[in-house]
Amino acid sequence: MMETDVIGGESDLNFYQKLEAFHQFELLTDSVYYKKLPDDWLVGVADIQNSTELLTQGNYRIVNIVGVSAIVGMLNHHTSDEIPFVFGGDGCLIAVPKTSKNILTAVLKATAYRAKKQFGVHLRTAVYSARDINAQKPLLVAKYQVSDNYSQAILSGGGADLAEKWLKSKPETLLEPGDSDEVSFNGLECRWKPVKSPSGITLTILLKAQGDRPEKEQLNEYQDFFSYLNDLPSVPKDRHPIREDQMQSEIGLINYKTEVEVRTGQSLNFEVVLQTLKSWALTMIGIVMMKRGTKTSETDWSVYKSDLVKNADIRKFDDMLRMVISCTEEQEKRIEHYLESKRKMGKLNYGVHSSDSALITCMVFKYHKKHIHFVDGNDGGYTSAAAMLKKQLKN
Repeated sequence: MMETDVIGGESDLNFYQKLEAFHQFELLTDSVYYKKLPDDWLVGVADIQNSTELLTQGNYRIVNIVGVSAIVGMLNHHTSDEIPFVFGGDGCLIAVPKTSKNILTAVLKATAYRAKKQFGVHLRTAVYSARDINAQKPLLVAKYQVSDNYSQAILSGGGADLAEKWLKSKPETLLEPGDSDEVSFNGLECRWKPVKSPSGITLTILLKAQGDRPEKEQLNEYQDFFSYLNDLPSVPKDRHPIREDQMQSEIGLINYKTEVEVRTGQSLNFEVVLQTLKSWALTMIGIVMMKRGTKTSETDWSVYKSDLVKNADIRKFDDMLRMVISCTEEQEKRIEHYLESKRKMGKLNYGVHSSDSALITCMVFKYHKKHIHFVDGNDGGYTSAAAMLKKQLKN
């Protein structure tokens, strides 16, 4: 098969695996790393309706865990765990070859069913053809190597944004929720307390370039923001919102109920109680092992926390820049002043949300190395920032 390039081409089941990865996030502005998603691939999208209302009720954990669930379900059932996906706080985007259509549809339907059944949450889901998307806006894909064990999809060109707009504006394309006991959400975990910001503020940032301008000019706006961040006075220089010495495991049994209900698809019954006790017990054992630095035949617990930090999904790009960073109050003021000045110049629209901590939702396939951790600002970081961004876009 021919390798797919940015102007189209034949399908390639290994399209994403074959992409050349870059190791510095700022290189997302370099077009050399992007390839066009093959026309006969599929794009699955999911989004919680009225997620802002859920946040006002304090359901931050539920919003995040539902948003991650479809990704976990898909990776549990796909033949390869290297497929493009992006977590957006209250939803996600997943791209797969056409041969995985039935799996993708089943996972999205099952996720929506469980969200409704367990939490009364309406999760909109749909599957679109990459050919239909590419015909209007190219869906360009790049691969950022976050760590040795985790690569992250970077999406540009306008196609990802278009798929999200279709999800919200074309009700006839939405999938009906459908139960499926064959879909597994194993590996979905939410067992860490909110992690206090190392510098005092956990700032969630959404940026979207303004104007009908060439893609390169829009990407340059993000590069300018990276440069501004790098030039900000900071001690320490690292703005990672998660630090090992700030991490504490949840020890209250009630905190395990949400993840267990998603995995089992059941409300409070004997099975849920049993699985909750099991998850809690495993966490207690993990706490002891991490403290002692225990090494088993399968897991080196002395490096679990450091690997979690390395594998954290703290910044991404899917036609907009999404970041969760740690900063001081003074740095927060400077960042917001910079963004507001860019908005008035017609360069950027933005949304920000400030809290004192970050939430972690985990996807654990193996406790040694093979685990990914989705990070959001506490109190509904991404969703609240998105609400602010939407107001600017409307105006």
